[in-house]
Amino acid sequence: MYNIQLLQEFSHEYLNKCFYLKPEDMLYSPPVLKNNVMVFIAELFWWFEIGKPDFVQPRDLQEIRDGTTHALL
Repeated sequence: MYNIQLLQEFSHEYLNKCFYLKPEDMLYSPPVLKNNVMVFIAELFWWFEIGKPDFVQPRDLQEIRDGTTHALL
């Protein structure tokens, strides 16, 4: 659920609010859909944190050095 909130914040700030999944969707969706959504979210985080495409850059290097950044989105 926390990961969905992180993706929502990222979408609102950088992607013109195009991420429509809400935390409640994970609570009320069927188990088959939950698995697909979790794989989708895991792949997004893999691209953002491990794959690191050129467009993914830290917001502020000082924040990272201070340890105040939660995720490098």
